[in-house]
Amino acid sequence: MIDKEILGPIEIEGDYERTEKVDRFYNQPKIKPLKEKDYKPKLKTISIDLESDKNTNKLFCIGLYGENYEKNFLISNEEISGAISCKDEYDLLTKFKKELIKIDPDIITGWHVIDFDLAYLKQKFLENRIQFDLGRTNRNCRIKLESNFFKKSTADMPGRQVLDGLNSIKDPYIRDAPSMKKRKFQSMSLENVSQEILGEGKTIKGKERHDEITKLYENDKKKLVEYNIKDCKLAYDILEKTKILDIALERASLTGMPLNKITASIASFDSLYIREAKKKKLVSPTTFYTKKTERIRGGYVMESKPGIYHNLLVLDFKSLYPSIIKTFNIDPASYLESKEKNSIESPNKAYFKNQEGILPEILEKLHQERERAKSEKRDLSSYAIKIIMNSFFGVLASPNCRYYSLKNYSKFQI
Repeated sequence: MIDKEILGPIEIEGDYERTEKVDRFYNQPKIKPLKEKDYKPKLKTISIDLESDKNTNKLFCIGLYGENYEKNFLISNEEISGAISCKDEYDLLTKFKKELIKIDPDIITGWHVIDFDLAYLKQKFLENRIQFDLGRTNRNCRIKLESNFFKKSTADMPGRQVLDGLNSIKDPYIRDAPSMKKRKFQSMSLENVSQEILGEGKTIKGKERHDEITKLYENDKKKLVEYNIKDCKLAYDILEKTKILDIALERASLTGMPLNKITASIASFDSLYIREAKKKKLVSPTTFYTKKTERIRGGYVMESKPGIYHNLLVLDFKSLYPSIIKTFNIDPASYLESKEKNSIESPNKAYFKNQEGILPEILEKLHQERERAKSEKRDLSSYAIKIIMNSFFGVLASPNCRYYSLKNYSKFQI
């Protein structure tokens, strides 16, 4: 991707053939960036939700919901309105997989869809000896579950992207977006978030809903199907109402990152920085982890003093960190150990080469693109660029960054 200078949409040429899962399979094609930079693809999104017995782990049904589309697969010996009856788990999983491949979505979403739904399905596919290839190739989907607060679980589904509604809403990058309207949530449950954003919620509520779901499966399967589809729809509608997918596409097209990794600041920095370093024939260092031995001094936040004040003057430093970086040419490749002729000297006696560095150049390009977005009233684009620009300074202070140096970082602080 970096060698081909590809950030987002591409043009592709070459011989292709039709396969079982895709219309066109190219073998060693010619690819290049699409000239139309503002192109945004129309992506098909499907929301997934399943219902099961919490105590026995028995699968009841799986629901699918998308634009002008809904379908439910239910284990039942009788015909149920609104559902496709399946005789057992094997039958249900097989029909579900066949349907998913048939409708061929680009985006899979849901609420807690990776940690629960896909993780559960992976186990069920394994138990029933069915290949877990829900993507556009014959390779099994890979689920990586994380219990670490700072890491998110991921799903690798070849040819498709998995956007977890819950993880997206929790992320500060999404939560602070204009389309979120500064909403605050008492909890991140589907019921609470959907009530706050959509003004509607689940058909079964409360702490005892798992027992209620089992009772519905035993006594009123039609209501269970309605409940299942409703959950799918709520997750889908939240994605649409908050424009989470639009925000993800904006950032992905700016950084060259997959949609499910757009909040990875270090990887986004790498994607942009290494491209520019390559153009200047500079070799980027290998990624390695450095254990922090000292505390990093962050920005100063002054405590407010409660009271009534008059004649207030509010000053805002426009793009503070990006402006400082550009002014003093702060850049890993431009940093000097000591003062040299014509070098740029910062107020804290850090020295940088007097020729535009890679990071200031990237920031200037992003700044110009943001000004264009603002003039065209593209609020989501402007917001996405702002977040990327502001993240660069902090990225350099992370031990996971290939350009990390506590010694240099402290000198970058102006």
